[in-house]
Amino acid sequence: MVHAAVLTHHTPCPKPTVAVAPREPYETRGPTEVVVGLYVQGGALRPNCPQEPYGPDGGTVTLSAHGRIVARETIRDAGKLFVLTVTPGSYTLGARIANGVRLPPVSVTVREGYTVRRDLFEDVP
Repeated sequence: MVHAAVLTHHTPCPKPTVAVAPREPYETRGPTEVVVGLYVQGGALRPNCPQEPYGPDGGTVTLSAHGRIVARETIRDAGKLFVLTVTPGSYTLGARIANGVRLPPVSVTVREGYTVRRDLFEDVP
C-alpha cells in the first residue's frame, strides 16, 4: 500500500502595515495635501485569509487637473503612504502599483488647510 502525503506551505495572512482610511475620502485639518495608500483586496488565491485589504504597496501616484499632471510621486518600497502637496482644487487621482497594475482613476477635491486621505485598491480574484 502506498500512502501519499500532501505538504502545504501556510504563510500568514498579510496585514496592512498602515491602516486604510476609516472612510473615503477622509478629510482632516492639516497641510493642503493628498495622502494615498495603494492596497490589494480580495483574493480567493489567499485561502483561509480574511478578505480585507493589505498593503500599502509601492508604485506611482499622479494628480492631474484639466488633463495636466500637477503632482507625481513614486515609492519603491511597500509600507509607506504617498503625500502630495497641492493647491486647493479638484483633481483626478491615478496610480500604478509596483506590480504594474494600473488602478482606475478617482476624483478628489482638496480644500485649503485640509489633508485628504484617499486610498486606492486593486481587487484580486
